[in-house]
Amino acid sequence: GFKIDLGGSLNQAGIQTTSNSTSMKIVDASEARAEAIAAPVVASYQAAGAAERAAIEADLAADIQADVDVAVKNDIEKRVDEILRNNGIRERDLSGGSFARNVQVVRDELTAATAELEVAKLRATVDANAQADVAKAEARVQKSEKDLATAIDGKLNKLPTKKSADLDWVDPIVGFRAQWNINEKWFLAGKSDIGGFGVGSELAWTLQATVGYCINPCSSVELGYRYMHTDYDDDSVLYDVAEAGIYMRYNYHF
Repeated sequence: GFKIDLGGSLNQAGIQTTSNSTSMKIVDASEARAEAIAAPVVASYQAAGAAERAAIEADLAADIQADVDVAVKNDIEKRVDEILRNNGIRERDLSGGSFARNVQVVRDELTAATAELEVAKLRATVDANAQADVAKAEARVQKSEKDLATAIDGKLNKLPTKKSADLDWVDPIVGFRAQWNINEKWFLAGKSDIGGFGVGSELAWTLQATVGYCINPCSSVELGYRYMHTDYDDDSVLYDVAEAGIYMRYNYHF
């Protein structure tokens, strides 16, 4: 087990506020991008005939969804990562895992709603009756904003709210040790092992090399260098640590 200093803490009471604020900023940015894409086509849309307008609407919706989807994905990862880092948490990769899967559905809904809103606003520039479609699309965007806040809230609620955490896990380990006797007293030895394999940690491995001296048939001493690496990730804490240094060991052989 390990006791790890996380370097910060998340205020449980403030998680919902943070999630709502983050979601609002992401949605506002996506709407701004969509408006910038739509602005250049307004004049040509107003001058076009019915058939041409339908084609312009379809092209606009496709352009907005393609652009906004990538932007929203990057914005979510950037903003959530910033929240985590400000609280001493380092995530391995927010583009994968359960959080990314949960957000994917919301992203799809948000990008579609954003495109629908801009098309409705464009249509309203030539048809006053289209204001009803604008209101409907705005409601859909607002729902997406709430769903995104819920997804972010779910991610933050899985994180520790204390500055330290006791972590315990068990790893399967396989390894080998080899020894080369220089003479009756002196020897060289090497040892390596690897484990974890996702059972406890993702991966844990050790390499070490030593020079040893036999004091008598029952005991020996070794001086060597050891490198250890542990990579543990449980979606709430990432413990990815490498340690290396010189060590000394006394062996007693039964």
